[in-house]
Amino acid sequence: MPDAASTPSANAPCCDPAAFRQGMRRLAAAVCVIATENDTGLRAGLTATAVCSVSATPPTLLVCVNRQNSSCQAIREAGRFSVNALEQNDRVIAEQFATPASAEQKFAQGSWITLQTGAPLLQSAIVAFDCMVQHTVDVGTHTIFFGQIAGLRYAEHPGTPLMYAYGEYGSFQTLTTALQLNHFMTPNWEYS
Repeated sequence: MPDAASTPSANAPCCDPAAFRQGMRRLAAAVCVIATENDTGLRAGLTATAVCSVSATPPTLLVCVNRQNSSCQAIREAGRFSVNALEQNDRVIAEQFATPASAEQKFAQGSWITLQTGAPLLQSAIVAFDCMVQHTVDVGTHTIFFGQIAGLRYAEHPGTPLMYAYGEYGSFQTLTTALQLNHFMTPNWEYS
C-alpha cells in the first residue's frame, strides 16, 4: 500500500496557494485576538493564529496580518497592539473578531482593560501582551508586525487554551491532565 507521501493529494505543487492553505490548516495553533486603539479612541481587532515569539531580550513577538483586513492599517497607524491568547470559553469572542463586524460589535464581548501602551487587553485571556510596533515587513499578502512587549498580564489560574486546526476550533489538554482524566490511551508495549 502506498504511503501518504506518494499519493497525488499529498504531492501538490509547492506553489499552489490552495494546497499551501490546506497544509497550513493542519498546523494546530493557539487562537489569539489582536487588538489596537489609536489616540482618538478608535478600536480595531481580528482573530489570528499567526503569532510567534521572536526574542526574550528585548521581549518581542510577531504577528502576521492580512493587509486586506482593516485592522492591519489600524495597527500600523496606532503603532501599538495587544495579543490576547484565548481560553476555550472565549470562542464566541474569537468568532466575533473573525467577522467584518464593527469595532463596537467586536469589543461588546468580554471585559477590556489597558496597560502601558493603551491597546485594549482582554481580561479573560490566558495571557495578554501589550506591544509597541518596532518594525514591519510586508511579505506577499501580509504585514508582519514586530511588537516589543511593554507589559503583560496572565491568568493566575488559566483555563483550557482555545486552539484552531483543520478549520475548526478545539482545545489543548496536557498529557498529564489527559492521563488523570483517563482521556488518553497508552499502548501496552509488552510483547509475548
